[in-house]
Amino acid sequence: QFPTEGDELFCAGASAEFAFCVVSGGVTYTQEPQSSPVLETTSTNLRGHAWLAESALWSEWIHVGTAFSYRPCELLRISSSDLRGCCDSNIVVRELVSDYASLFCRRIVESRPPDSGWPSDLDVPATECAELVHG
Repeated sequence: QFPTEGDELFCAGASAEFAFCVVSGGVTYTQEPQSSPVLETTSTNLRGHAWLAESALWSEWIHVGTAFSYRPCELLRISSSDLRGCCDSNIVVRELVSDYASLFCRRIVESRPPDSGWPSDLDVPATECAELVHG
């Protein structure tokens, strides 16, 4: 996907259809108190190799922020159905991905204060691969 400056990738409150990885260019992600558990509006500029809405791959995720390109960029966009299609032909890969998805979803549910932060389109606490596999 090749959004130009100002193109919206997703908006708060919408059902997540895709996860995104910024290949080049830049994306701004904004959370507002009306749509997410923040006290004030927060914005984060993301560049190369940053992921957005990874939860869309593993769950029925609703965006809690809005993302738009702040300059022309290249994005990798993948849906959960695309990912499943890639994994279906190999039973070992399918089982590994299924186990990873179960662990990731458990972390979404468990992510809440006071033990951790709330999950967002940018981060679900304790979901780095090593944390899921060893933790």
